[in-house]
Amino acid sequence: MNLLKNSYVNGLSLLGGEPLEPANQEGLLPLVKRVKEELPEKDIWCWTGYHFETDILNKMYKENKVTKELLNYIDIIVDGQFEIENKVEDLAFRGSTNQCKIDVQESLKKDKIVKLEFGDEARYETQKPKVMYFESFKKPEKVLTKTLENSTITVNFNPMNTVEENVFEQSQIEIKEEKETIAAKGID
Repeated sequence: MNLLKNSYVNGLSLLGGEPLEPANQEGLLPLVKRVKEELPEKDIWCWTGYHFETDILNKMYKENKVTKELLNYIDIIVDGQFEIENKVEDLAFRGSTNQCKIDVQESLKKDKIVKLEFGDEARYETQKPKVMYFESFKKPEKVLTKTLENSTITVNFNPMNTVEENVFEQSQIEIKEEKETIAAKGID
């Protein structure tokens, strides 16, 4: 009796612990082989903390014949360590935004990583954020304004100015006190 064909198997997920640890690969190989033989239309997914390109393709795949055979049966690998600082509760098929979905069979054929979309990237896209620079400054301590016929004269008094107030007071110039202000200096 074929147990796999009589069950409602959607596919096979390899996760928990570290499925691609060399000692674990030997135990998984007979399982994934049987699933692909009996249910070739079903996908096999593997979640690993290893980085697919550097750890798996460039090292394990070249050095370990079990890894090479095991990868022939795996359809999708979700790679990368879970990172708490990149955790988002409702991500599709992963725990943190740093993890990648890789088409294993296409990657093996092309001898380079072929990434797939999870479908929720637009909501959690990690773009370079806009950075706004702020500068705290004081407006002039005193602003003196005098209206002469159709023109206005404004003099700003800062601690660096050396103009004497009394010169302008004799000309009936209005003095306004200003408060400290914070304003955007620039945006990158």
